Amino acid sequence: MTLDAKGRIERAQNAARIAAKNRRAKTEQRDKEICRAYLYLSSGSMEKAEILKSIAFLIDQCGGPNLKKQETAFRKLEDGTKLTRQRIHQIVKKGQKPS
Repeated sequence: MTLDAKGRIERAQNAARIAAKNRRAKTEQRDKEICRAYLYLSSGSMEKAEILKSIAFLIDQCGGPNLKKQETAFRKLEDGTKLTRQRIHQIVKKGQKPS
């Protein structure tokens, strides 16, 4: 291999590491938003700023902050975020653990 080929390989590996780091950060942010929205939908106690952030997320992702008749918080988040109900359960369970 020439020096240029090694440089290209190293550059590609570095780009892959950066892309993975960005994906993890974006996923963490999404998970925080989902936990906050679930807490709002399940009528948990929240601060006013948190309520506004969760309403903004629900309007953006799920079409509004109100539940329809016979609709659960998990169902609304599942439909809005296009994640499975099992994955939403995992995110909420992980997010509600005391740190």
